[in-house]
Amino acid sequence: MTREPESPSLQFGVLPFLIMSLFCLQMWAPLVSAAGMQSCSATGGTCDEYDHAEDLTPNRQDWVEGTYVFDLVSTSSINLELTWAIREFDRDSLGLGSGTIIGDALEDTDGLDANDGAPADLIRETFNQPTAGAGSPTVGQKLKSEVNDAVQSALESGFGTVTSISTDYVNSFTNGGVLTECSTDEATDSLAEGASVDNVFEPPLCFTAVASVELAAGNFNLNATSDLDLERTYQGLLTMGAEINTSFQLTTQPGHKSSFVINPPSYSTVMGVDDNGSVVARVGPPSYWAAKWSMDHLNAQEVDTDLLQTVDLQMAHRNSTQTPTVWIEPDSKALDIKLVLDLRDDTAATIDFAAGLYYLDEATLSSWGIDMFSVSSAASVPVITSDGIRLAYHNGIVDLTQFTDQFPLGDIVEGLGDTVAGVGDIEMSELEWVSQTEANGIFDQAGGLNYSHSTGCTEPVAAGVSLYYCLQGAVAMDESYPIYLQTTSQPFSMSLVDILKAYNTNEMVDDFLNGVQQNDLERVMNSGIALDTIIDSSYLDTIIPNNLPPSELTVEILVPSWISTLDGTSKIVLNKTIEGTQETEISLTGTSPYDWEHEIRDENDVVICHANQSTCVVSSINFDWEKFNLNEWSQSISFTFALDVEFSVYRIGIPGGSIESGGTGVTMEAIPSDLIRLLIDISSRMDEPLSHDFGEVGGTDLEVTGTRQGMKDFTKDIGEVVTNLIHTAGDEAESKFDEVQIMDLSSFIIQTSISGIEAPDQDVTDDEPLIFKVNIPEVSFTIGVEANVAELQEGNTDGMRISVVTDTLQSVFMEPMRMASNLFTQGLYGSLVGSNGVTYPPEGDDRITIPIKTGVNEPEKIGDVGGVAFDTSMFSENLTGPISFTLPRGVQFVDATSNSGALVLSEEGGRQTLTYYVPAGDVDDEISFRIQVGWMYFLIQFWIYPTIVILLLVLVIRKWRKRRKRKKRAVANRADNINKAQLGDHEFADLAGFSSPALRRGESIEEMAEIDDY
Repeated sequence: MTREPESPSLQFGVLPFLIMSLFCLQMWAPLVSAAGMQSCSATGGTCDEYDHAEDLTPNRQDWVEGTYVFDLVSTSSINLELTWAIREFDRDSLGLGSGTIIGDALEDTDGLDANDGAPADLIRETFNQPTAGAGSPTVGQKLKSEVNDAVQSALESGFGTVTSISTDYVNSFTNGGVLTECSTDEATDSLAEGASVDNVFEPPLCFTAVASVELAAGNFNLNATSDLDLERTYQGLLTMGAEINTSFQLTTQPGHKSSFVINPPSYSTVMGVDDNGSVVARVGPPSYWAAKWSMDHLNAQEVDTDLLQTVDLQMAHRNSTQTPTVWIEPDSKALDIKLVLDLRDDTAATIDFAAGLYYLDEATLSSWGIDMFSVSSAASVPVITSDGIRLAYHNGIVDLTQFTDQFPLGDIVEGLGDTVAGVGDIEMSELEWVSQTEANGIFDQAGGLNYSHSTGCTEPVAAGVSLYYCLQGAVAMDESYPIYLQTTSQPFSMSLVDILKAYNTNEMVDDFLNGVQQNDLERVMNSGIALDTIIDSSYLDTIIPNNLPPSELTVEILVPSWISTLDGTSKIVLNKTIEGTQETEISLTGTSPYDWEHEIRDENDVVICHANQSTCVVSSINFDWEKFNLNEWSQSISFTFALDVEFSVYRIGIPGGSIESGGTGVTMEAIPSDLIRLLIDISSRMDEPLSHDFGEVGGTDLEVTGTRQGMKDFTKDIGEVVTNLIHTAGDEAESKFDEVQIMDLSSFIIQTSISGIEAPDQDVTDDEPLIFKVNIPEVSFTIGVEANVAELQEGNTDGMRISVVTDTLQSVFMEPMRMASNLFTQGLYGSLVGSNGVTYPPEGDDRITIPIKTGVNEPEKIGDVGGVAFDTSMFSENLTGPISFTLPRGVQFVDATSNSGALVLSEEGGRQTLTYYVPAGDVDDEISFRIQVGWMYFLIQFWIYPTIVILLLVLVIRKWRKRRKRKKRAVANRADNINKAQLGDHEFADLAGFSSPALRRGESIEEMAEIDDY
């Protein structure tokens, strides 16, 4: 209840008299026991009896139990709800100390000493009394202000500046789950007034103080700057996964017992406290942990001051589904390094460098000496993400030169120089931070130092304000948008030839590269060639220094302008990922590559090769079968022929379109003639032209030299080698086989040559062919058989001997007339003989049919070059062009046709020529014909036989006529018979008719049988 203040006369007149009377009464009646505190009775109230044993603070006047609940609203403010339960309070501060009437009475009558304060019952009894005369605050008011001041002092000494505080009495106090009733009512607080206990300190008077405190940045161990947004920085760091030690100073006055609870901000939780504290669970959502400390200063001595305790609590982010705490997979990509080697201008090559920083781990930060906190031990930062670097930059808590100075750019560029052969010393510019970029060019992902979040971030932001780092949402403070460091080199000279030279270890290839010019490589790449290889990028591991966090490396080589990749990007990309180095497929070709898919026409605009023929070889074959003689007398056959073959090679197809070896392939569907010319030209410019020694072939050392003259000599040598092999084969057959009596091939010669190998133009095409010629000069073969004809007819070949002689054959004369007779007889029997000669097959029978099919053969593997096996379709696809056969006089094709109409018969000089034009493309044709041996041929072959018969008949007749004449002359000139008969001039002249070309002086009987054409 509340009392009205008493009048001053009562307070200063009657009250002292009453007190003095009580003391006197006590002296007169010492055995009388007091029922309560006499100080209370003197004021007309009732208090419980004062018992020193019930005072838990015997050495101090205060006995206060308090709870302090701090709510960290943000890094800039903290709210406090304080509840005090006061059982005893400092008497001096309430105007009840020594020297005052009540104070003296307390000490004199109630036995209180200097260390005893005003108990709760006494405070209630004097609650409304002025503390220092009229107009001064009452005891209750004074107590309230004292509490207010004590709380404010404690907050400012340990937390910061109190911006607001309000204090008021409450009727209960809770601590540790125990509820204590509180009261300011003096009419019910003693045992005599119905209280449950006789204790002058019970029930306590209770206060609740609500305060707001402005916190100092130093509490959070951050480097305060003018740009620092402490709240967003603190929240961002926690979201990024940092655990920050936050320190406060707690104060407990002597005679106080305090319980402190600190609840973290809504975005954080307490991960741990110092050894004096503990963590308590709190319900969310999401649930979190708070910190709690207890301080007991009840037993403080007279000389003791306030009990101060600095407490530490480790703050972390409060993980939620809306804004998860940043967590980075172990060994995930921290740095994305890209090097672009630009070789498009070999006189001004450059290297562009860009590093995308996604995060830096704790080890790297420590190695680089980077710390965003004023006390390095004040926080645990497992990573700094790209958003974290932006946070540090825009809040001024880190000097970015700490990053650039420590970044090992020089080591990376040096590693590139050691890895990519041909790269010398490179001078790089200073590293620069990229302000903001989209995902293009050298940057794979949008980002930059001033990148502003737009998607994935749910943090509210005012219009026109850039959100450099995100605090709310799925991407809050993560590494999604990297920051970039960038620099470029000074131009330097470097060409693709330099790289090839640096990698090459073959002396011959090195000589070749020394003779190669850039335009040579350009023409080679534009010849339709495509280089395919797989590069093991393990050497990229040496580029990245070991002291960097998990990094990925991309090396882009921008190839010269005359090279293109098959995907059209004109660059080679080598990658090293977190998983390891990758096998990189590289495919290069020219920018204007030769395309074989076009028609080739001759000078008459006739298609000689179709667009779908990868091989285009036009042939011209002329077989001149001049003579074919049957020598019955010498039991032999002789024939004379010559052969001229010309191959015009425009392009040569490669089956499958590729040659592979060890993972490297050359894709080239067709080799144009100009490419062969170019390779010969390049080789010709070398100090030591390319060459290959085939060793001894056919007794001749065969070697090819890659020059124009060397190719001509090599081609000529091939003909000579083949000729020698044929001659040697004939000699070996004569010596090894009994059946061969003579094998003389010495006059058989094969001549080979090549032309069209002059230096090509700038463009590589197949317009002009390479021409290969094979020539067999006119040669005569005579094949003789030495055997008994009768035995041969019976099937006995044991005694048969064969003689083969070129140009000349000497053999025995054996039954020529019988053989001619047999042939003529067999011809009549077979109904082959007609008015024009002997025809086979005879009229009425089917003609001889020869099918012609091309384009169906399988390609042949013809060898290897440099250990690389390859196929060629030069011999598997059809040859295009005319094939001519010129027959001996008297022999001809009759009824000769082809389904396609490609067969042409012509005659010149009495000899027939059959020409078949092999058309371009696949051929499916048939040639049908008959062979007719005319009477002229028989006349040429067998004129000797009727001539001999006629000659013998003439001789018989002349002899018979001479005998008749002699008889007549004998009768007429018997007288002359005495003399010897002599041949006169007129008789000798009559023998002129027996003159014959076959009987010329020095001519053999075999030569007589070979009658020249008329």
